[in-house]
Amino acid sequence: MTRRWSSSDENLTHAQSALMAIEGTDGVGGDLVELSIDGLRCVARICVHSEEHQRRERLGLGAVTDTGLLHALWSLPEDLSFAWEELDPLDTATLQQLGAGHLISDDRATVRSYRSPAVVNTVLSVAGTAKDAIRRIGQFPPIFVRVAVVISAAARWDRYLELAEQLGIGVVVDTAEAGDTKIMKLPAPLTVGVPSVYRWWISELAYRNWRYRNCAH
Repeated sequence: MTRRWSSSDENLTHAQSALMAIEGTDGVGGDLVELSIDGLRCVARICVHSEEHQRRERLGLGAVTDTGLLHALWSLPEDLSFAWEELDPLDTATLQQLGAGHLISDDRATVRSYRSPAVVNTVLSVAGTAKDAIRRIGQFPPIFVRVAVVISAAARWDRYLELAEQLGIGVVVDTAEAGDTKIMKLPAPLTVGVPSVYRWWISELAYRNWRYRNCAH
């Protein structure tokens, strides 16, 4: 079951209600965190990889949110050694400056030890109008399940539901009245693909906020 933080933040409450309406109480699991990306606020569902989290805790490592470092790490093969001279000079400089804890080196070889700490599979936008909720969540690519949560019962739908249908965005109305949650449109499944730097970056941002809520400071 997806859990909500013990928080007064209404966005998390509305996002929780929307997911439970769509998936029931036996959803796919995970936790909810708020994200702000270039001024765009959303709620993300994060499933943390416990082994990678424990590794980072043991080494004193936090979230990797530097996009330059993530690009450099992405250029490396997973579980295979590489030669520094084969890398782009800028990637080499970035890895040598910022990559401590995410590379394993000895006299013979260097191997990438970095793993994404989590998976974000669902993003939700909470807004007072269908237009705003759909517009905001539509800025995320379909590699996520995308849900627009509208918190006004007086919202006008018509062409906005048609737009949501075209984009594969789910729409849920969750007003202040307890239990008054209505699914206007189910979201399309996420587009399955290989991991990418963007996926890593979103996961690291969500992991950073998850750590802030869960781990001792």
